[in-house]
Amino acid sequence: MKEKFEFRSVFNEKSVKKTAKQIKEVYQEFEEKAFIKAILDGFEQLSYGDRNAKITDNLYHYLPKEFPIAVTILTASLGEAMQVEELEGYEGFYVMPLSTYVSRYGTEHYELSVTALIEMTKRFTSEWAIRTFLELEEAKTLAHLKICAKSDNCHVRRLVSEGTRPRLPLGSRLYAFMEDPEPVLELLELLKNEPTRLVQRSIANNLNDIGKDNPDAVVDFLTKWKEEDVKDVDWIIRHATRSLVKEGHLGTLKLLGLDPEISINTSSLTIKTPIVRLGQSLEFKCTMDFANPNDEKIVIDYLLYFKKANGELKPKVFKLSSKSIQPNAILELRKKHPLKLATTRTYYSGEQAIQLQINGKLVGEKQTFTLKV
Repeated sequence: MKEKFEFRSVFNEKSVKKTAKQIKEVYQEFEEKAFIKAILDGFEQLSYGDRNAKITDNLYHYLPKEFPIAVTILTASLGEAMQVEELEGYEGFYVMPLSTYVSRYGTEHYELSVTALIEMTKRFTSEWAIRTFLELEEAKTLAHLKICAKSDNCHVRRLVSEGTRPRLPLGSRLYAFMEDPEPVLELLELLKNEPTRLVQRSIANNLNDIGKDNPDAVVDFLTKWKEEDVKDVDWIIRHATRSLVKEGHLGTLKLLGLDPEISINTSSLTIKTPIVRLGQSLEFKCTMDFANPNDEKIVIDYLLYFKKANGELKPKVFKLSSKSIQPNAILELRKKHPLKLATTRTYYSGEQAIQLQINGKLVGEKQTFTLKV
């Protein structure tokens, strides 16, 4: 059986040795073997964050203490810039501790630090590290990012859209932009008609983040882009509004051409596995008899109401299907939803529930099932 990949493994013996070798090539005084040994001692037991921190700690220990000298060494040690318009695989993660080093020790050397992060993002994204400088020097960093938005390197352009995400996964939240997203929207406007899917995806993810706190601002922004027929705007809209669709935000539904009041004669939801053990799948079938007089676009989701520690049921929305239907359509859909142990959720034994949602509107009654943990 193939061993399950653990995300912490992006930092591993190979990546540590690669970092050490590349630094040694440009800084002969570097104690390569001692650096490797210090990091790998007890490394296997560490989490993703602790591995990154341990490499960063040892960079500080084994590099010159003068930041301008150290960052010059790190920048010189970088390999060739990425030649592809995607972030592929995990090998690039070796750069992340280098960018973490810059964000941790370079705050008093702003220009050197931001210049280094831009070089590093050409090898692997500096989206997490740049946030330190957004928080410390917002105006100066936004000015730098405006220049980056005009770069001929797509990874530098992506730093603009990804580094400013208010709710970037694995990153600190940018509360100022959660409250007022206008500075971020001004940057995204500079990326209008972006040709690469890499950056388009990042733009959409940023707008999806913004929509969680400022939904109307996102709808207004995307409406303007749609009116201007921005490149691949329909694709961007679909991905940027995925959370708002699940919430049934009316402005978003209108933007997508979805009718939340679409007529339904009957709908049924049948659970095929009323008792599910953790590690198995919840299986269900749903049938919908529509009464729409015209062709319609529909988005069908389902809400799983998971039992929490206090016994309450809290819903989480999952995508089931997106379709264009003809008048008076009848749909039957089946789904197996795996309920597996995960670090992002704690499951509790007992009664849980499921419910359908069509075009952001709840349909039918909740149906219950029992989960055994």
